[in-house]
Amino acid sequence: MTESVQSKIFEEIDNGNLEHIKEIYEKETIPKNVYNEDGMTALMQAAYKGQTEICRFLLVQGADVNATCHENNYTALMMACLSGKLETVQLLLDNDADSEKLNSVQKTAAQLASFVGQHECATAIKNFLSLNKLEPYIVCQGVNDPRLPEEAAGPLQKLVVLSNPHPVKIVLFIKDSPELCDVEVIKKAENVLMDLCSKCVRSKNDYDEVLALKLFYYSSILKICYDFAKQNGVQKWDALAKKLLHSDGDGFQVTVENIIRKSLQQFPYIDMPLLQYFVKTIAPVKIGSDPTALSCLFSMFSGMHAASQRHNICETCATNASPLKCSRCKKVCYCSKQCQKLHWFIHKKHCST
Repeated sequence: MTESVQSKIFEEIDNGNLEHIKEIYEKETIPKNVYNEDGMTALMQAAYKGQTEICRFLLVQGADVNATCHENNYTALMMACLSGKLETVQLLLDNDADSEKLNSVQKTAAQLASFVGQHECATAIKNFLSLNKLEPYIVCQGVNDPRLPEEAAGPLQKLVVLSNPHPVKIVLFIKDSPELCDVEVIKKAENVLMDLCSKCVRSKNDYDEVLALKLFYYSSILKICYDFAKQNGVQKWDALAKKLLHSDGDGFQVTVENIIRKSLQQFPYIDMPLLQYFVKTIAPVKIGSDPTALSCLFSMFSGMHAASQRHNICETCATNASPLKCSRCKKVCYCSKQCQKLHWFIHKKHCST
């Protein structure tokens, strides 16, 4: 490959011209990793520019997601964080980007993202669970069936990487995921998350307090879903959502608060520092006062800064930056018509024009 071809590739990346890049790859013999004079790979440059589809093309061509000769030891994932393009970050993570690599100032990609104010990118990395960690559960063990159906692995991974731990959000995710929306599959998913939680705590190389607590909490919500679906079937998720939304006279979601508190009280690794911090923070707080158990989970899973920047929060599932408001009072927000409809039986008692 000539220097002019190399320069042309980087030029077309800067221009965001995927079709021209494809033409170059069709005409020329291009190595899997193309470097410029700064030690940047073509994939790193595309990530820095937030060019998700170009990144996808380069990965298909065999580009090493972790390759770098950059003087500051930056990786493609770090470059994607600098761009602030969440979709690009997610693509690189899905293709086995190493989130623990350090740059020359000893910062990981998540730390770099937080440092430059790209908190959504930092949250995505912190909450990521590699699909590879689910692979042992979708293969047969001798004469035994897999512990998880293969088609359920992808949706379960997407569930775990959600940064929104509201129980209703999890219920609605299952409702919208046909591969998970089965009584026995939910039970298997619950058991898989429990097993992964134990591995996070016992592993010397992959010890992760935050992920362990998250996996345990999500498994406890799946248990609630399993118990409900076993008794009522898998067609009545809205009924479970409304049950979880039960509130006191002021509209505070008492059931959600109690579920989160009970779940963390049952966490088996009681000596874990993060659990002890959570318990000490929540234990003296009267239900209905701040900080709530839900707000503590958001801080735990997303980081305090990202949690503090949340606004226009959906009254039903706590989704951030929700675009809809009650058409009558204009005081409460919803992320969707579905959530607005689910919450109406509560809001109508407080709604005022």
